[in-house]
Formats: sequence, structure tokens, C-alpha cells
Amino acid sequence: MISSFSERLKLAREKAELSQVDVMERVGINNKTLSGYETEKAEPDIGTINLLCDLYGVSADWLFGRTKVKNIYVTSKQTFINLSDESFITSEVDYQEKSLTESQKHRLLKMMRLFLD
Repeated sequence: MISSFSERLKLAREKAELSQVDVMERVGINNKTLSGYETEKAEPDIGTINLLCDLYGVSADWLFGRTKVKNIYVTSKQTFINLSDESFITSEVDYQEKSLTESQKHRLLKMMRLFLD
């Protein structure tokens, strides 16, 4: 389980599929500075935290370990799961901050179909 701010910060960047250099190019935070944040050698100010939260699509509450919900922002985009095909299996599904394996997604899909029949 991820517990520290620095671990969550690094995970958020990786889930956003960004390298430290990508972050530097997008928002101007030096990659060595970002590395310091991710290794607990430095602490970002509140403005930097907000900037990184927006870039990574996560909430500050999640970064600080106050909630398990990574993204609390409301968007107009809705995700629909089609239980009649296998698209669920190929989609990214997380539970308690861990990605489900293909086997777990197959079992979950089977349980959802049983529940709804």
C-alpha cells in the first residue's frame, strides 16, 4: 500500500505516463527538483502541488493520503461498461490503488453478469 506523499506523487506521474523530463517540458519544474519531491529530499510549495495535481489528474487529498479516491474532479465524460463483450477486460481497472489483472477482470465480469441475470 502506498502511504507517503512522495510515493503517491511518483505513482501519479507514472499513471499519467509522464517522465520527469515530460513534466519539466510541460510545466517548467526541473526534473532534478521533481526527483527530490519523489524521494523525500525536498517538499513542493502549495502552488507546485496544485500544478502537479492538475497535470496528473489527481486530488491533493489523494496525494496527502487523506482519501483513496485519486480524482475527485467532476467531468462530463462518462465511462460505460459493456458487459456483452470483452472490452472490459482490455480496459484499465483499479481497485485500492492497484490495477486488476486480466484474470481478476474476467472473474469480476463473470460475477457482474451473474448478478444482473
